[in-house]
Amino acid sequence: MDSIRFTAVAKADAAAGKTDSLAKGVLEAHTAPGDVGRIAAEAKVKTVVVYHQLTGPRTGALDASISTFIDGIRAQFNGEVIVGQDLLVL
Repeated sequence: MDSIRFTAVAKADAAAGKTDSLAKGVLEAHTAPGDVGRIAAEAKVKTVVVYHQLTGPRTGALDASISTFIDGIRAQFNGEVIVGQDLLVL
């Protein structure tokens, strides 16, 4: 499930009065792209590797939402950003 669907489910759960929504918990347990960038900048690291990120729907060979996710990190962080994939070796 992607972040758009998790958000929709979390809103529907809230409207239905559910206080223990799994979707809300998942959204709250993941770090927002801007926060990733801010934390990396504060830590003065040179490279950030992200994996298991919540994204929007896929739009083709390059996931536009991954691009937006990376842009959110780069708004706060000037170093290298690597998107982890299964079997990626660094």
